[in-house]
Order: sequence, then C-alpha cells, then structure tokens
Amino acid sequence: VGGSAPVRWESLDGPTVSEVTIPQVIDVLNRSRKPIIQEHVPGSGLLPEEWVETFDVKSLSAYPLAHRKRAVGMMVVYNSSGFLSFPREEVATIAAIAKQAAVLIENARLYEREQRQRQRGETLAAMLAAATSTLSLREVLSKVCEATLTLSVGDGVSIFLIDETTGGSVPMMAAGRRQRGTLRRFLDAPPEVTSDPESLLFFRAMARRSQPLVIEDIRSSPFVGNWWTEEFGSKSLVAYPLRVKGKTIGAMSVDTASDEVRFPKEEIATLSAVAKQVAVII
Repeated sequence: VGGSAPVRWESLDGPTVSEVTIPQVIDVLNRSRKPIIQEHVPGSGLLPEEWVETFDVKSLSAYPLAHRKRAVGMMVVYNSSGFLSFPREEVATIAAIAKQAAVLIENARLYEREQRQRQRGETLAAMLAAATSTLSLREVLSKVCEATLTLSVGDGVSIFLIDETTGGSVPMMAAGRRQRGTLRRFLDAPPEVTSDPESLLFFRAMARRSQPLVIEDIRSSPFVGNWWTEEFGSKSLVAYPLRVKGKTIGAMSVDTASDEVRFPKEEIATLSAVAKQVAVII
C-alpha cells in the first residue's frame, strides 16, 4: 500500500516476483533474521531493476517474517520521494510488528489448511453418498463435478471416458463458472473433435501415467484441440487420470477460462484423491 503502489504492483509479472526477488532479498533475511536497511537502493542489486523503476524505490528497510524459526515472507517499507535514513526507533517498532504479522500469517494458513481438509472430507463424503443413491450415472457425475469445483481455483470441471473403439474421448459430464460453452455443447461434441489427433495423443498420454497432467498454457499444448479452446475459452488445465485396477478408463479435467493460472500443489493433491474415488464410482 501507499501512493500508486497497488496499480504499479499489477504491472509486475509472476516470474519477476518468484524467481528474482526471493533469492536476492528473502534469502538474505532468512540467514540474518535481522532487518536490511538500504538508504540508496538504485544500483545496489538488492531489488530487481524492474522493481526499482516501477515503484521508484529510493530507500528501503526489509523485515523478515519468521515464525518458530521458519521464514514465511518479508515486509518492506520503502520511500520514493527521496533518499533517507530510517530512524532506529522506527526500525525497532516495525521489526516488532513484523514478528506479530508472521504469527498472524501462520495462524491464517493453519486455519485455511484445516478448512480445506474439512471441505475435502465433506466433498468425498458427498460423492460416496451420491454413488450409493438411486441416481443415474450422469446425475452422479454431475454432483461430482459440482463438488469438485468447490475445491478448485478452476472455472470448470469435465469428465471424459476413453472410447475403446477409437481411442478418443466420450464426454460424460461437466460443470463450471464459465461464460462460453454449454453442457449440451460439451456432451454433443462432434466426433471429429473427440477422436482428433490431439484427443488421441491426450488419452495415450493419460493411459501411460498415474499422475496428473498439468498444462498451464493450453494454447501451446499438443494435447488440446482448437475446438475445445475456442468453444469453451480454456486457458490452463489439469487432467487427472481415472484409473481402476491399473487401467485408465478416462480423465477428469479442471480448467480455467478467465486466465492462465498455476494450480496450487495442495489442490492437485486433493483432486488426485477425488479422481481415484470418481474412477471407482464409474
């Protein structure tokens, strides 16, 4: 926060944040566990030049966020109006605030982790209840897709089975928060796109693997045909193999339509467990 920082922050891309800043600043804080004071930031190498120019950073003080000897991040105070020397009293006060902030962050993470675990348990229980009901297979899969969507950052969930005759796909069910494409359009996908080279390549790849297939940029992937991306506007995707007794019978895919994303590792682990239950249900 401060000045036009929120607007400027949006102009920075992901790789700049994750690949450049962490090694140069957070690692130093992790080793020293003490604030870093830099009165003249430009040319110091402390921050990437893109950050220095974007935020017009002149001077800064960086504080480690650590809880129980484990680093959780950093807090940075900077000045863009001119070079200055941070008062000792201010540094000591903000260092104390940073310690409390680290505790709050860890408590929030713990709460979110517990929430996700409880939600995962409730979702799996709902799936098992649907599987033992008198619902048809498509009705059960509809509930599975809707429940899976609550556990994901994705915009849509789709379930395909492998066509043993063609090696392509049989669209079974889908649900999602998307502006483009409809369930009927998904179920009525023309034969030429369910058994096109991309679909055949996709399911051959799924048949050989037991782990999810993560595709962060669908447009550059050889596994997804143009019809699917144009019809449903998918940007990123994770495909979970549906396997029973060592045999792949289909796939459950989670995709985003709003933007390309990096799916959280916790989500992938959770939905891998969900996919195992889905395969058994089918």
